[in-house]
Amino acid sequence: MNRWHLIYTKPRQEDTAFINLTNQNYESYLPFISKEKISQGKKVIIKEPMFPRYLFVRLNNDGLQNWSPIRSTKGVSHLVNFGSQLATLDDEIVNMLMQNESKNLTVKAFTDDESVEIIDGPFKGLKAMFKAYSGEERAILLLDFMAKHIRAKFDLKQFKKVA
Repeated sequence: MNRWHLIYTKPRQEDTAFINLTNQNYESYLPFISKEKISQGKKVIIKEPMFPRYLFVRLNNDGLQNWSPIRSTKGVSHLVNFGSQLATLDDEIVNMLMQNESKNLTVKAFTDDESVEIIDGPFKGLKAMFKAYSGEERAILLLDFMAKHIRAKFDLKQFKKVA
């Protein structure tokens, strides 16, 4: 019976491990997620592994498939196990991940009403609330300033999420 197993990769080598496992004819799956990031004051969409340093490989548990090449595959650190048992996932979970990935959902850099801190300009140090994007390089923030709610536009590089 084939089961999905979890592979732990070397740092930032998920792609390398995936390609090399696929080249060795292992059925592998590396789920990606689209994330909106702010880079140099502009919104960019990047795709990155959904689970950094992890990928899935489908292996036959009948003992006929040779698993030993996996350990020496470039990019692979080791198969994840709990004690003497390899970590396994049901097909339903992996299928759900595949379906959600195909929907091309994007994780936004900022969400409505998220707290931010202004890090540049005359309002530096003030807390504000993210309201909406205003073009590619600007956003509308809601400030509490002098007992009034003020909507103002800021460059994306002028504020950051509050930790």
